[in-house]
Amino acid sequence: QHHFSYNASKAAAIHLTRMLASDIAATGLKIRVNSIAPGVFPSEMTAGESDKAQKSKLETEKYQGKVPANRPGNDDDMASAVLFTAGNQYLNGQTITVDGGYTLAAGL
Repeated sequence: QHHFSYNASKAAAIHLTRMLASDIAATGLKIRVNSIAPGVFPSEMTAGESDKAQKSKLETEKYQGKVPANRPGNDDDMASAVLFTAGNQYLNGQTITVDGGYTLAAGL
């Protein structure tokens, strides 16, 4: 991808999630720390702009063959990941990758 600073900051966020989860669990507090690592979703970063409702759009055809799901993510994909992460009381210190299978296909 050649996005060195972006990829390094994403790795740092994943590590921070695990460190916070570990430190908070050691105090006995019942606070869970998890994160979501999104793949390609419509945003100003990926689409370059948004409309008056702050919504961005991506062409599905551009991702066919690049992402196993053959499309970028959408609001429902992210919402279901958030609900799963928030609702699963046994999940702690984890990063949920919501990328349509991209990291599997890329061998990451």
